Amino acid sequence: MIFDFRFSICEWRSERRPGASARRNRKSKIENQKSTIAFTLIELLLVLAVMSVAAAVAVPRYAGSVQRYRLDAASRHLAAQFDLAQRYARAHGKTVTLATDTTDNLVRFSDADGNIVSDTQLDESPFIAVLTSVKIANGTTLQFDGYGKPNTTAKLVIAVGDKQRAVTYDSTTEQMSVE
Repeated sequence: MIFDFRFSICEWRSERRPGASARRNRKSKIENQKSTIAFTLIELLLVLAVMSVAAAVAVPRYAGSVQRYRLDAASRHLAAQFDLAQRYARAHGKTVTLATDTTDNLVRFSDADGNIVSDTQLDESPFIAVLTSVKIANGTTLQFDGYGKPNTTAKLVIAVGDKQRAVTYDSTTEQMSVE
């Protein structure tokens, strides 16, 4: 009741001013238009269709980028483990040997006393990769002597999904390369 009374006083005051009724008519038209603005069912369905097409395009690209990320992370980690083993051999003056197991996806460096220098399980998080092949020149094992010098070249191939990457340690240049 009070609200109606106040509204009627405001209305009465606005009618006393010249042009007030035109302003009030414009206001009421705008208010009516605001209350009728809405989306139709067809518009909503169209927006949903566009969003589903965008999602269908984005999901496979995202999955591919996750595979590439895991593969890059695993290959960089292996390169760092080779560097760690070489530095360990120099620092401790001990021979460090590479041991791999393709069935368990394991890459391990251990010293002559049996201490594990580095242990990488590739099929666990964050890599979730597979060690597909290990090629060591001369058919022996890769070893770093007490001065950190390698005895041969080694190439490890890892895979995530359908993507593969080779991590190669060159004994002549003592450099890692990721292909």
